[in-house]
Amino acid sequence: SVELPQQRVQHYKLALNSNVLLGENRLRSTIAYQNNRRREFEESGSIPALFMDLKTYSYDLKYYSKPTAGWEPVLGVAGMFQDNNNRAEERLIPDYRASDVGIFAFLKKSWTKTSINFGARYNYRHINGTATEEEGEIKFPEFKNNFSNLSGAVGLTYEFNSRLTMKANVGKAFRAPNIAELGSNGVHEGTFRYEIGNAALNPENSYYADISFEYDTDKLHAAISAFNNYIDNYIYYRQINGETMVVGGETLPVFRYVQDNANLYGVEAEFTYHPVELIHFDNSFSYTVGRNNSANSPLPDIPAARIRNELRFEPELRSEKWRNPYLSIELDNAFSQSRIDIFETASKAYSLVNLGLGTTFLIKKQPVQFNITVNNLFDKAYTNHLSRLRYVGILDRGRDVSFGIQIPIVFSR
Repeated sequence: SVELPQQRVQHYKLALNSNVLLGENRLRSTIAYQNNRRREFEESGSIPALFMDLKTYSYDLKYYSKPTAGWEPVLGVAGMFQDNNNRAEERLIPDYRASDVGIFAFLKKSWTKTSINFGARYNYRHINGTATEEEGEIKFPEFKNNFSNLSGAVGLTYEFNSRLTMKANVGKAFRAPNIAELGSNGVHEGTFRYEIGNAALNPENSYYADISFEYDTDKLHAAISAFNNYIDNYIYYRQINGETMVVGGETLPVFRYVQDNANLYGVEAEFTYHPVELIHFDNSFSYTVGRNNSANSPLPDIPAARIRNELRFEPELRSEKWRNPYLSIELDNAFSQSRIDIFETASKAYSLVNLGLGTTFLIKKQPVQFNITVNNLFDKAYTNHLSRLRYVGILDRGRDVSFGIQIPIVFSR
């Protein structure tokens, strides 16, 4: 049995997808309902201390017109309605109602070596936080926020030859603050923090560009990409002047949601080589820099640079009963992260070894897929820089062995 404190989450989802042909045009739609019931138990295993009941109704409609002079247009509308109710004594966010709607258009055309696409979208979001009292005091004041903006992007793909391809994008994006950023006021269990939202937050607006090059042959795949993203009113949380709060006899750091202008940029690279059909050697590298332009300092919670190397063997078996066997060994290397905000602590570099093997075998005509995965084979003690538990001395997961069986349903006559 799981000890207290613990949480139990039930998530229900019902979705209807359709694709309607209208002559040479077509209409695709997704209409869905979701209910997320999150309960957290602290002192009792039967009475939740916190119970958030979130209902979401969403819709997505896309109309694909027949190509005209090589242009492929798509028009659409998407949105959702949300209703959250707190059904227990403890509250982290207020009861709220929210609605979103977005109207968008997409246009694409391809030539022999070049393709270009355009996209534009208008978004509107309304969110209404309900006032709530606790012990005769206002814990969550009422707020009503409306956000709207126009986004757009242009993308280009160019094939220099059959092996080398270039892709580039420029655009403007928009994100409205969510309910946690606007209305939090309470202990975020599991993070050992007291979080306070800001109902006066403005939406984020970003201006970005990226470019990538891909090179492919029968035995090799290589890719490198770079991105740069300027974000006005970037939303994040931070501890200000060492602020703390005593809750239930425990002193917790207070984190408040704030916003500044920021710049995120970095590179990613991939290299895959398989000299023979049996051997696959996969490598990837990622590096991101986050800068707070307003404070002239690093942004918090930026992942450390990472290199992954995987050697995978896929032998061919001369057997009708056994198919697609594989054996893989992976080295996952995380660099140290010393570009940190004033309230963070630097994290050390670490390397993990992971193993995997699997195959598919037949029981009569029924295929059964079986695999074993071992993560952190040598039980390395480490903490990921993005882990919020490292501040209280809790390490990341040690050696982790998992078994998987998948049985596809096969109907035969």
